[in-house]
Amino acid sequence: MSPAISVGLIVVGLVVGVMVGIGGVYVGIIPDPEAQVLQVKLESSMLELSGLEDDITRIEASHEAEVVSKQDEIISLETRMERLNDEIASKDIVIENLEADKQSIQIKLDRLTIEIDQHEDLELEISSLQAEIESLGNQVSFIVSLRENLEGQLASRGRDLTALRHEFDLLQEDWDLWKKHSALAPQSRSDVEFWKSIPETGEWLIDRTSILISFPDPSNCLSVGVFVATESMRPAIGGGHQVIETTCFDISDLRAGDIISYRHPLGIITHQIVEVRPDGVITKGINLEDVDPSLVEWEDIQALVVAIIY
Repeated sequence: MSPAISVGLIVVGLVVGVMVGIGGVYVGIIPDPEAQVLQVKLESSMLELSGLEDDITRIEASHEAEVVSKQDEIISLETRMERLNDEIASKDIVIENLEADKQSIQIKLDRLTIEIDQHEDLELEISSLQAEIESLGNQVSFIVSLRENLEGQLASRGRDLTALRHEFDLLQEDWDLWKKHSALAPQSRSDVEFWKSIPETGEWLIDRTSILISFPDPSNCLSVGVFVATESMRPAIGGGHQVIETTCFDISDLRAGDIISYRHPLGIITHQIVEVRPDGVITKGINLEDVDPSLVEWEDIQALVVAIIY
């Protein structure tokens, strides 16, 4: 990113930038006819920031509700599996009883067959018993088929439970990562002050929509550049957004939540500080799950982001 030099006032094109992560408001010298209009816009921006905080609260509530819902589904599946196991055990007992009845009837049938020569009237009873045996055989076949069906349902519920547990584990990992860094936000810095938005030309001899920002020693400390098209810092910074950085800052003033640009073998990287250590800082892209693999040493820090232009 190349520094841009200005004499007291910085003209930055396009849409008004917002100060990263804090409710900092730039106020400066504004012609009296537009003072009230600017105040309304500033209050609207503060309400939008408050709405973002409400969105974060709703997202956290949604994640918590989804975790509870998945836990309830797991409990429901486990309860149904226990019920299916009990039902299978019950059907096994019925099958055993039917098999015992079948053997008893078969014994009786054999005995009656021996007596049939002496008691012709027993043929009717034998036919009846045979029909009963056939009926019992059909019942046994039906119960066996039902048992196999229940075993299939049990196996299917087991697979569903495994998939649900895997989904729950992934959701829990995302939730833990979100909770770990969701409260980080950059500090408010009073030395960078918003003066005025110029929505149209004519009054200030400026040929495009612009903003004016008071910046300490802009000739030596100001840097304005376009963010590279990467997803690592979304939703705060996306490809094509402009960032305003200062190269004049005190290392001891850096805190978790600040966004910095630092030297890396792959080039200049702009990420958020998640931890400050005695010999440097730990950084992470807002949209990444893991922190950056190596410590950023103090001498590798080049600039501190003070505003983003969307």
